[in-house]
Amino acid sequence: MKCMKCFAVLMTFVFLSMSVCSASAAEFNLKFQTYVPPALAGANERMAKEIEEMSGGRIKVTLFTSSELVSSSDTLKACRSGIVDIAMGSGYHFSELKSGAIQAGMPMTWASPVEAEVLWEKMGFRELVAKSFEPFGVHYLGPVLLSPYAITTKTPVRSLDDLRKIKIRATSGPAKMFQKLGINTVYLKSEEMYLALTTGQIDGVLWGGAADYDSMNFPEVSPWYCNTYIVNPIVDSLFISNKTWEKLPDDLKAIVESAAHRSSWDYLAWAMYGEYQILDQKYKDKVTSLPEADVLKLTEAAQVIWEEEAAKDPLHKEMVDKIKELLREVGRLK
Repeated sequence: MKCMKCFAVLMTFVFLSMSVCSASAAEFNLKFQTYVPPALAGANERMAKEIEEMSGGRIKVTLFTSSELVSSSDTLKACRSGIVDIAMGSGYHFSELKSGAIQAGMPMTWASPVEAEVLWEKMGFRELVAKSFEPFGVHYLGPVLLSPYAITTKTPVRSLDDLRKIKIRATSGPAKMFQKLGINTVYLKSEEMYLALTTGQIDGVLWGGAADYDSMNFPEVSPWYCNTYIVNPIVDSLFISNKTWEKLPDDLKAIVESAAHRSSWDYLAWAMYGEYQILDQKYKDKVTSLPEADVLKLTEAAQVIWEEEAAKDPLHKEMVDKIKELLREVGRLK
């Protein structure tokens, strides 16, 4: 009996030792940083888990959220140097990525996730975006379709004239479009927006969709929502360090790319579910839209922004031309 107990203890020790070894036996330990806060990082968490599971534990992914390792604006540089292996960021964040505003979503361009997917996957836009990342030592994993880009305000907005009476937080192309129409804008970091709304520094925000705003408690201080989308959806990018990518065998590369593509639609499903649910709950009876005549004025002002971006670089022009081709196909541009 004593021998049997000793054998059982020994086998338990062997099993635990094997489990520990198995857990630490990953061939690749990757650091993944996303710029979003923990409350919005569910799709990133599932992507990390899926890579681990599909690789049978050969890849271990550690996720870091907003600025835990490096600031959002430095993520591209950090990925190039190998401080970060995989990253998700917005083209708006990277001053060195001159085409960032185009790929993130110029105002009044694609108007649905399906249009965005057709543009990227069927019309060659993905290849152009991947080319724009090449000089920065990273491999482009693909777009992340996010939320609709909508305005939330403290008072109802039913026209451009209403917008001209207030100050909103906006950035890049949308801010330029608004300024051309006499609308006051200011840029603030996401972590500064709630306080700015409560103190009256700003009267509204253009940053995301209903789910994003609810996650940051904006309905408490900015209870109105204009569902005339400036672009739908806003698009982020997933990319991986070339140093890491070149070390991965082909089967693991396929797993990472598959998980990246699934992550895009995972995030979008969360955002759109929130859009339907939260509009009905948190913005109930406080959803507005702009009249068609004002949407036309926005589009006309936006086209000036498109041409300004296209004039900066031949690659930019190729991107803008692809977007115009899409808009002609769907009938919103002659």
